[in-house]
Amino acid sequence: METKEFILGLIKALIWPVTILVIILLLRKQIKNLLNQLKSFKIKDAEFNFEKEIQAVKSQAKALTKQDNTDKTIDDYIQREDKKLKRLIELAELSPRGAILETWIELEENILEAGERNLTGCTAAPSNINKNSTHGKIMKDFNERGFISNHYLELYYGLKRIRNEAVHVQDKELSYQVCIEFINMAFELKRKLKNT
Repeated sequence: METKEFILGLIKALIWPVTILVIILLLRKQIKNLLNQLKSFKIKDAEFNFEKEIQAVKSQAKALTKQDNTDKTIDDYIQREDKKLKRLIELAELSPRGAILETWIELEENILEAGERNLTGCTAAPSNINKNSTHGKIMKDFNERGFISNHYLELYYGLKRIRNEAVHVQDKELSYQVCIEFINMAFELKRKLKNT
């Protein structure tokens, strides 16, 4: 009799966890799609809002395009960088996180190139601009020298925050749209760096 009571107690204790596990396994594709549509989430005191961050950085990028008073828009620049853009869009369709990281790597390369072009040989230039130079330091130096405005420096730091969230928040899938916005804003910053 004790064995039957033990088994009955065990069944009562495990029925809900097993039921939930079975439901999750049966609906995993639908649950994944729902998670992909999440724009923010909160764990204890940490809150992540990809959509909000993208919108904030996007509004900075739009303001910068107007502020520069140039005929070159993000779309014009993207047309010239067509091969890179196509590759990044294809990657964004497969892996938005991968496309954000690839875009960030290209942006870092542009920052180093612009640093080598503009800061090497200056009397107050950071010593030895090279692959180990801090990209943030180069951007700050550009800002201090008037090569870029505060808005572009803020755009850089906004993109960096999004990139960091993409790298360090593995539980959240990034949407294709967030990735495309990131790429567009990074191309705007790259365009500015090429013109410095």
